[in-house]
Amino acid sequence: MAAVSRASLVVASKVRDLAATVRHLLPQVDVINMELDDAGLVPESSLHQISGVVLCDPQVVVQLAKQSDLPLKWVHSTWAGVEGIMSVVREKQMQPKFLFSRTGDGYGQLIGEYVIAHVIAYERRFKQMFKGNESRIWDASYKYFRSLPSLTIGVLGLGQIGTEISRMCKAMGMTVWGMATGQKKTYQYIDEFRCPDDLSDLLSHCDYICNILPSTPLTRNLLSGKVLECCAPRKSVLINVGRGDIIDEDSLINALNQGWLSGAVLDVFVKEPLPEGSPLWTMPNVTVSPHVSGPSLDTQIAEGFVQNYQLFSEGSPLKYQVDWNKGY
Repeated sequence: MAAVSRASLVVASKVRDLAATVRHLLPQVDVINMELDDAGLVPESSLHQISGVVLCDPQVVVQLAKQSDLPLKWVHSTWAGVEGIMSVVREKQMQPKFLFSRTGDGYGQLIGEYVIAHVIAYERRFKQMFKGNESRIWDASYKYFRSLPSLTIGVLGLGQIGTEISRMCKAMGMTVWGMATGQKKTYQYIDEFRCPDDLSDLLSHCDYICNILPSTPLTRNLLSGKVLECCAPRKSVLINVGRGDIIDEDSLINALNQGWLSGAVLDVFVKEPLPEGSPLWTMPNVTVSPHVSGPSLDTQIAEGFVQNYQLFSEGSPLKYQVDWNKGY
């Protein structure tokens, strides 16, 4: 009797232990761990070894999209964001023939923890308290703060991540406003829903504004100019864990200097790393983090991929499949 051939897939990623984790979850599949060069790409000499199903980092997705002769069926990205991939595909006018999906599960919990942690840190003035510790200052005024149930947060973007952030904030007692593109509908965990046309109403009612929107032609510079002047009545705090181009740096700095915003927690920027000369580094009411609110973890990526692998094997629609034409 002829031996039954085993399915195989290629893992081409810098995420530590990802291939081993996938191999553990899919013992019936031959997992090929592809070595990458210093630029995070598959060496040219190894490209011919890739076929079928690939789990890889975004830069490898772009690399594979340029190879029209590879027998690829499905490529799954280790990242949630696809803007960089799509910008190259549009610029080069490429028409990849393989199915493409992205990692979608798991980020909500991680980013939700980041958001709530920074809301609490801001209200309890932990940043100032830590500095006081260094100077041995005993300041009893730290006992005066706003509790979470007294606060309203506006979540811009109600996909999987935005929904999870909303759920976690709601569970902590916060009032949650939400905004999403598309048709108005009822969202779980949202107390007040607003369409983009009513963005100013949301901004004027929220103590915190959390952006989780992707970068699209409709969202770029959505908060730029004088849009955030609507935040002045509440002196909102902006938490940006979506994409940096939701607002240009000059508009953000102006909103802070004008007092429209009382603070900002920034994990994403138009240019990354944030240039050393940016004023955002030294503004006392700004917290900068290096795009780490939702890191890609091997278990999280692998578990989401394996769910999709089962769907792919059954011929069922993939979760988080990206439309090459729409760009998302």
